[in-house]
Amino acid sequence: MAITLYQNGLGLFSCLVQWAAWFAARFHTSSLATPDAITSSSGVIPAAHAVSLHWGHPHIFVALGYEVVMAVLYAAGAAFYTSSDIAGHSHQIFHVFVVLAALVHSVATLVIMDFRRESVTCAY
Repeated sequence: MAITLYQNGLGLFSCLVQWAAWFAARFHTSSLATPDAITSSSGVIPAAHAVSLHWGHPHIFVALGYEVVMAVLYAAGAAFYTSSDIAGHSHQIFHVFVVLAALVHSVATLVIMDFRRESVTCAY
């Protein structure tokens, strides 16, 4: 429950920063990217919890690897967004990285779903 409130609060903070007119100036791009980077890294706590509960299961380590790749993609997107504007397209490149990160996160979720479906505690 606490982690859900924490993540929702970070998401709301990120949205408010994005909508604030003061941050719209080009020189505040690092201020725009920082809440997104914090929000995307908030998955460290649930991932560490899953690893501690299911240590030794290969599905968990594979999913954790995918989540690390997701975090790297988010960070690379934020780096593009805050770096020099590449022919006016750094924001679009940021979105490409965000979509790739979302796809990688979906694959990690499918790996965890397969693991849970194969476990003895999951009855369907």
